[in-house]
Amino acid sequence: MDKLYICRNCQYVFPKELSELIKSETQVYCEMCGTPFSLSGVSFRQATVREPGRTIHKPSKYGKTDKERSSLEKAIKNLNKLSNLIKNEVKLNKK
Repeated sequence: MDKLYICRNCQYVFPKELSELIKSETQVYCEMCGTPFSLSGVSFRQATVREPGRTIHKPSKYGKTDKERSSLEKAIKNLNKLSNLIKNEVKLNKK
């Protein structure tokens, strides 16, 4: 059974993800009150913050790259043309 870790300040029960960090002796903070978690006899190390390895490109308006979006837009235009042709054919058959 997993141990429950509880904030001494506000009695918040730390979730599983934070409990795993506590077990690996990484300093965590209470999500409710911001108090650093402390456990007698354990000295916690600060979590390492990784520098971004590569630049993340800002997504375009539709979340697709320009090339993908242009293909999508072409497909939509072709479907619209086909839809209009079918509508016109149906109208002619009704007459």
